[in-house]
Amino acid sequence: MDEIKPKRPASVKELADSTVEIESELAAEELAHHRIHILKHLCEETEIAGFRKGFAPEKIILEKFGEMGILERAVGVALNEVYPELLLEHKIDAIGRPEINITKLSPGQPASFKIKTAVVPKFTLPDYKKIAAKIKEQKELPAEVSDKEIEELLIRLRYQLAGKNPAEKLAAEEENKLPAITDEVVKKLGDYTNVADFQTKVKVAILEDKKRQNRERKRLAIFDGILEKTVIPLPSVLIENETDYLEARFADDLKMMGSNVEDYLKKIKKTKEELRRDLRPGAEKKARTRLIFEAIAATEKIVAAPEEIKKETEHILSHHKDADQKKVEVFAESIIKNELVIQFLENQK
Repeated sequence: MDEIKPKRPASVKELADSTVEIESELAAEELAHHRIHILKHLCEETEIAGFRKGFAPEKIILEKFGEMGILERAVGVALNEVYPELLLEHKIDAIGRPEINITKLSPGQPASFKIKTAVVPKFTLPDYKKIAAKIKEQKELPAEVSDKEIEELLIRLRYQLAGKNPAEKLAAEEENKLPAITDEVVKKLGDYTNVADFQTKVKVAILEDKKRQNRERKRLAIFDGILEKTVIPLPSVLIENETDYLEARFADDLKMMGSNVEDYLKKIKKTKEELRRDLRPGAEKKARTRLIFEAIAATEKIVAAPEEIKKETEHILSHHKDADQKKVEVFAESIIKNELVIQFLENQK
């Protein structure tokens, strides 16, 4: 029969900015238990002049590290076990690395400690269904493609065929000398039979792109409307994590363009700290958006199907073969679930 552990006495205090402080203690007996193991480990692993490794007397090890040094190590090992238990027992949804402070530590006595950690923020969702329905009702100009747009596209294409930049306007006489768009030219550009077929298909493609843009604008308006009505006390660790992500993505974008962050900062005469400050508003919005997505998904019981997660994971791994599969699975689930949330909001009436 499994031994039932008694509950560890602890006080949990909610602080500002979605952080909590846990105050508790380690019993003298459990601290003594960990001390024995720490001392044994140090005896086995510490190299002491005049002794073979692993054969130094306990007395010498105690002199080298000191009783308090060994107890501090014992507390650290003990808290690695105790901290997750406290989170589970008190239903604390912690994020980030905790800040640990040992408030009382003496040989043969219980050790007191305080742990401060950021937690997933508690917040109230607004009437997101009503917000989404109201924005959906807003009229927008129908997506259409004019003859002038097609004509301008053909002119830009003629510039490109001549190896010139469309932004550099040529004189009318020079423009007339640009290569003509013929059936043979468009056949080389793709699956087109002639110029008329090219124009028809390009018009359809532009129209679809405009419809997609309209849908994206509507989606953005819906979520901005929800964001505007939602107050979330963000812990600093969440903002820092999102800022790290945006900074890393920015560095990747610069690398693709053959540059790097250091050269970019020299060019614009800014420091890395100023760059992070500029990224911070976007990081805060990203953190708030992610939390809202998760909250709506939980409220509406929206989940990603396992087969869809598997399919998306395989797709991502096919392009990033060195990526950690578990992390990719979490990312894939998030992508799919977020899309389902957006579709849910789009369908509100």
